[in-house]
Amino acid sequence: MRVTNYYGDVQTCVVCKSEEIEKYNVYTPPFADAINSRWICGCKEHTEEAYKVFLEKTSQRMDTLMRSSGS
Repeated sequence: MRVTNYYGDVQTCVVCKSEEIEKYNVYTPPFADAINSRWICGCKEHTEEAYKVFLEKTSQRMDTLMRSSGS
């Protein structure tokens, strides 16, 4: 399936840059609104790799939020 973001930009697989997306996750960077979200997409062959990238980004986001809150 072809996936576009809020601006209408076609999203590609984070591994092979294919436009045939099987699954996607939306990652919002710290202190950003939904319109500035990053779409992490994976084609049929790379759904697991794309999800690992999403988890890594989410983990980095939580680290940033913890540091900025003074915890």
